[in-house]
Amino acid sequence: NLITNGSSDSITIASGSHAISTGDGDETFTISGGTVAVDSAGTSSSLTVNITGGSGTLELGQGTNQVSFATTSTTTNAAWEVLGDTSGTDTIVLPVVSTGQQIQANNHQLVAPAYKIDFNDEIELIQLSDTAAISTFVSTSTKADFGNVDLELTINELVFQPTLNAGRLDVDATGDVTFEGDVVIDGDVDIDSTAANAVFTFGGNLQATGGGHIDVRREDLSNPGASTTIAVAGNIAAVDFVRLTAATTTVGGGVTADSIVIQTRDTYTVNQTYSAVDQIDIRVFGDDADIVLKAGLNAGNSTRLIAPDGTVLLERQTTDVNVADALVAGNDITIAGATFQDHGVAAGDVLELADAARG
Repeated sequence: NLITNGSSDSITIASGSHAISTGDGDETFTISGGTVAVDSAGTSSSLTVNITGGSGTLELGQGTNQVSFATTSTTTNAAWEVLGDTSGTDTIVLPVVSTGQQIQANNHQLVAPAYKIDFNDEIELIQLSDTAAISTFVSTSTKADFGNVDLELTINELVFQPTLNAGRLDVDATGDVTFEGDVVIDGDVDIDSTAANAVFTFGGNLQATGGGHIDVRREDLSNPGASTTIAVAGNIAAVDFVRLTAATTTVGGGVTADSIVIQTRDTYTVNQTYSAVDQIDIRVFGDDADIVLKAGLNAGNSTRLIAPDGTVLLERQTTDVNVADALVAGNDITIAGATFQDHGVAAGDVLELADAARG
């Protein structure tokens, strides 16, 4: 048993069983073996733990704490439990090489090559990087529930099979990004790829429910690439803005946000109602690219539909009896297309623009 109270202590553990209690002061532990229990009880301490082996429990204190797991070639998943403190700032850094293996993302648990890490909701951030060509995440259930914990992924190509719940999601990829289930995030969702032909696929709903934004794009926003694709099967919802930028973009469901910005090259179709507190801005820039409205757009401030070389087509469904809800804006409606067509409107329906929206 060891009690530390000094500042800038550095302790190395290679074997044996140890219980360590830290007080106020900056402590650094390097653990390569053994069974270790660390309780950081200080109110102003900073704890740095570098792990290359062993197993144990880390109870982090109120300071700024970082637990870093080293990449190893072992296939044994050493068990570690990392418990954050409600007053601390706690980060887990996990670099892996998952070539030929899968990464398990379970409820408050990651099982990656060499480690099985359980964590609580007081961990602020998990930074996972993988050098494998394809990073495949699976789960022992249908959901990877990380609670309020933020997740940052630095990968090449990503395939994430279970539903994901997390505090914030940041994905930096060099290839395609696939989420097969729902993505339900409390904060911001930022997903980008450096690949010129990146494909972003979401098999379910994409949601930032607690006040965040959703931004999916190629890393170079000024050049979305010749063949980038965004495909969302379900609904998109955010409290802040939603921005989708790709050469080809499809959304099967509706979109709800403070502001909605769709920038794409090919024809874009609105399949279900879009609602924005502020603005809806849909722009298609390709040759003969159209904007097709099969459902309504409802914006509290303004709606802009820009198709310089195509048609803005109001193609209401047969179940709709009134076209008046197709384009609703608190202030301005701007339609800039080579042509504007209103198809399938029942007799007696009226598309009326108030003075502020004329022209």
